[in-house]
Amino acid sequence: MNYLRNSVHYTWSTTDVLGKGATGSVYRGVHKKTGEAVAVKTFNHTSHLRPLEVQMREFEVMKKCAHENIVKMLAIEEEIESQKKVIVMELCDAGSLFTILDDPENSYGLEEEEFMRVLKDLAAGMKYLRDNSIIHRDLKPGNIMKFISVDGRSIYKLTDFGAARELEDDQQFMSLYGTEEYLHPDMYERAVLRHPANKPFRATVDLWSIGVTLYHVATGSLPFRPYGGRKNRETMHYIITTKASGVISGVQHSEKGPIEWSKELPKTCLLNQGLRDLVTVLLAGILECNAERMWTFEQFFDCATDIITRKVFHVFYMNEGKEICLYMQPNKTLQDLKEQITLQTNVPCANQLLLFNKALITSHVHPSAEISTYPTTSHTNPIILVHTENTDVKDLTRLSALSACFPNFPLTINLSDDAVLAKTCCSVAHAVKRIIVKLVRSRDHLLKIPEILLSLAVENITKLCTNCDILKQKADDIYHMCDQLERNFTLVSEFLSFWPKGDCDNEFQKLSLLVSEKKQLKEQVKQKVVPLYSAIHILKQKVLVSMHLQTEWEQAVSECTDLVGCVETADTYVKTIRGSWQSFVRDKNSRALSNHDEKFHNLEKVKIQYTSKKLESLLQDRCSKSCIQASNKLDEWYSGMQATMVQSQCLKEDLTIATSLLKSYSSALQEVECQAFEIGKQIISILKSVEGPEPSIKPQSFSSAPVLEPELPKVQNGRVPQKLKCSSDSSVLYLLQSLKQEHSSLKETAEENNALIEKISEVLSCMKKECRQNNNHQRSSLKS
Repeated sequence: MNYLRNSVHYTWSTTDVLGKGATGSVYRGVHKKTGEAVAVKTFNHTSHLRPLEVQMREFEVMKKCAHENIVKMLAIEEEIESQKKVIVMELCDAGSLFTILDDPENSYGLEEEEFMRVLKDLAAGMKYLRDNSIIHRDLKPGNIMKFISVDGRSIYKLTDFGAARELEDDQQFMSLYGTEEYLHPDMYERAVLRHPANKPFRATVDLWSIGVTLYHVATGSLPFRPYGGRKNRETMHYIITTKASGVISGVQHSEKGPIEWSKELPKTCLLNQGLRDLVTVLLAGILECNAERMWTFEQFFDCATDIITRKVFHVFYMNEGKEICLYMQPNKTLQDLKEQITLQTNVPCANQLLLFNKALITSHVHPSAEISTYPTTSHTNPIILVHTENTDVKDLTRLSALSACFPNFPLTINLSDDAVLAKTCCSVAHAVKRIIVKLVRSRDHLLKIPEILLSLAVENITKLCTNCDILKQKADDIYHMCDQLERNFTLVSEFLSFWPKGDCDNEFQKLSLLVSEKKQLKEQVKQKVVPLYSAIHILKQKVLVSMHLQTEWEQAVSECTDLVGCVETADTYVKTIRGSWQSFVRDKNSRALSNHDEKFHNLEKVKIQYTSKKLESLLQDRCSKSCIQASNKLDEWYSGMQATMVQSQCLKEDLTIATSLLKSYSSALQEVECQAFEIGKQIISILKSVEGPEPSIKPQSFSSAPVLEPELPKVQNGRVPQKLKCSSDSSVLYLLQSLKQEHSSLKETAEENNALIEKISEVLSCMKKECRQNNNHQRSSLKS
């Protein structure tokens, strides 16, 4: 029998079937000259019974379509032998989405990245069709093909336009097409239940089919499932027509049993919570049996675009060993990111320590910057979340919990049942492998986080020490200013001791009070700075010198068993189980086995069960135990690290407060110096206006005089010398006696006193100049 078929430019074999439908089959073919692989769609007898206009509709639609997410038509030719038309299309080697979902690896739906690719391409393809006023009317995973481009990209494309036609949004149609599980409720009622109705349909029937398809892609199962499947069509109709608004699934688990409704995706779904929430809203909008509540295509496209264009942030929550994904709109900021983290982890924004690439996330981005500018994250390089107020680190045992277990095979041989059980084993094996990959990845994060925290602690404490040294220098400057004020006060006191009491008592008491207050200020500064400096020094010794925390963690890590090769071992076991499953499928297709083949069939049963046990042991006895050990070690270590972090933060805050206080003390001290200078000026002014006896001599008061005490050299020609220098008590007495002898009259003595006051004024001017220099020095210190 000849299986080859030919057209003018192409040839194909009827044994190489890619797919079959109600109106035809698709075969793998090649171009006769170039050898290019193509897909050739032929049409069966049923198709040719349709009106010619309907037959030509598929050709016309495919001619009109030219889009990346629509399967490209290469030619329309005639088969040479039958003279019937065939459609030649680009070949999608990766198969249909239905075939992908039917693989045991995807029993719980596609993983996140692949789901997003399906959503993006499906929305883009449908957008193109609607822009060209085309409805598909048979959307389902079997009519969505996966194409691998020459650059390695995966692209999903819409195909099979046998039911397609041109239809505007406000137009209606009456004809029935589609696959029953994906049909809109109104179409299901007429096409499947054969209920008479004259209700027309709109283009939005495609939205329902998209919703069922996306649910299937996300979960691996259909959303609406009566017990018994297609045999229970009345219950199916009841489910899809009576479901409440917002419900996205309804499942009947037993004959005539209740319907289990749900407004959420099942826990077995592989999508992260952040994406689940967004997809649930989309599904609720298009899986709506009430025409008034169902979304429009514009709403669907807007929602899909919003999901697709969001920036994904992978976050690992240390305290719970939990991976989360955040889908953020590009114009959001760091505060929005923190609020989303709070929604998924219940960690308040104020208690979130966010790390990325071994540093605080704020060292990579500005808090007010849009997150579209943030660096890219991944499962292996996520943002690390640490709860600053929670010292607990939970173990990872919950990650190793299986949603299904490996089934046991019966002793008897049943080819159909054995193939089903083998597929279930393969599905569970893939789930176990995913858990092992996640456990190994989480364990790696747990062991690396302490290194990051230690690095930050070293950096923070080094800054603390530097700032503390600056603070100490500022305190020393204040000590110097206080000492200088006291010395100046002593100088004034010694000077006034030459004069009769009572003239300047009020001013002198004011000055005395100011100096006394600033002596107390000096003590306050010491009380603030000394304990702070001591505490920072102790923390420095602990973290930077003795490296106690680092040594403790290195010891803990050395005691943890490694998981090297676990992922590769799991992969080998999964491949072995898949091989047994594929063997069972071949046995099922053969329909009968010889005695020899039955023995090998039973050996495959033994092998698949033995390998399943080894895979399960790898998960429970090695991976889980090692992860629990690592999380327990981190839990013990982190309590000390958290105390260090809290202490460092408290010292930082105390240092900030102390710096602010020193600044205010310095400003107050400068004001006091100015007030002291003004009081000094008042004293001089009062003394200048006094006319009375000469000042008394109290040599003993100079015993503790400061270095600025003036020296009075010999008087020449009745004039006071220009500079005052330090002198002994005897020289002062001698000079004053010389003055008495030289000036016999009271007027001459008063002139001498006035001259002496002027010189003291010069000394006070010098003091003011020195105060200004000190102030300038203090300001420069504060700025630094």
